Amino acid sequence: MTRPPIAVQLNQALRKIHLGGGTVAATAAPAIEPPPRGPGPAVTDLLESIHEAVAELEARRKNSLIELQEVAVELAMAAAGHVVRQALDQGQFAVGAIIDEMLQRISPHEPVRITLHPEDLRLLTAAGPTPWPEGLVEFRPDASTPRGKCRAVAGSRTVISDWRTHLQEARAALHEELEHAQIERRGAEAADQRVKRFPDRRETA
Repeated sequence: MTRPPIAVQLNQALRKIHLGGGTVAATAAPAIEPPPRGPGPAVTDLLESIHEAVAELEARRKNSLIELQEVAVELAMAAAGHVVRQALDQGQFAVGAIIDEMLQRISPHEPVRITLHPEDLRLLTAAGPTPWPEGLVEFRPDASTPRGKCRAVAGSRTVISDWRTHLQEARAALHEELEHAQIERRGAEAADQRVKRFPDRRETA
C-alpha cells in the first residue's frame, strides 16, 4: 500500500534533521541577525572629525587669502607713493597735466588763482611757456603747500588736487571691492551648505 507524500513547510532554517522510529525530528538553526544598516557610531564620529578638520583648514586658507589680498593692496599703495615722491625729487612730476585737469573740472569763466609749492612752480615754468591764456591763470607759490598739491580758486569755486588724497581714495576703493567679494563668497558658501544639508531625496532614496 502506497502512502501519500507528506508536505512539510519550514518557517525557519534547520540545523539538524533526525530520522528514527518512523518519526522526523527537526532542530531549528539559530536565527542570523542581519548586519546593521549604515555606518556604526565609531565610523560616524570619525567622519564628523574629518569634516570638522577639513572645514577648519578651509577657514584658515580663506583667512590667509584675505590677509594676503589686504597686504597686496597696502604694498601697491606704498609702491605708488614711492614712485610719486621719486618723480617729485627728480623733477619729473607732471604739474602741467594736473593744472589742465583742474581747469577742466572748474571750467573757469573768470581768472583762476592756483596755489602750489615753489618747487612745483619752478618745474612748471622750466618746462616752457604755459599753454593757458595770459590773464586767465595766476600762480601763487606757497611753501606751506605740500609738494604735488595744487589749489585752484575761481570766484566761489575751489578745486584741490593732491596725489596723497588720490592714493587714499584708491586704497579705500580696493578694500571695498575686497569686502564685497568676501560677502559674495560667503553667500555662495552658505547656499552651497544648504544644498548639502538638504539634498534631493529623490536622488538619495
